[in-house]
Amino acid sequence: MMKKDLYSNLSFEPGLYLEEVLEELEMSREELDDSIRQPLSVVQQVISGEQEISEELAVRLETAVGVPAVTWRHLEEEYRSSC
Repeated sequence: MMKKDLYSNLSFEPGLYLEEVLEELEMSREELDDSIRQPLSVVQQVISGEQEISEELAVRLETAVGVPAVTWRHLEEEYRSSC
């Protein structure tokens, strides 16, 4: 049997993934804002794709929701490079 390497150039807004994570954790945007000590507008802008996830914000998200900061940065870089 021949092994094939699979590669996808599919990228999506990290905010979509953040929405899924919040839903799974049953956490509101307001609760996330409080947890990461950011204004509500920052989370809303990340979810809408208007705000980039910086290294600092990625670390705050990791602490708040448990998804590693490197994952947030990777999603962000892939999304921004495909625009």
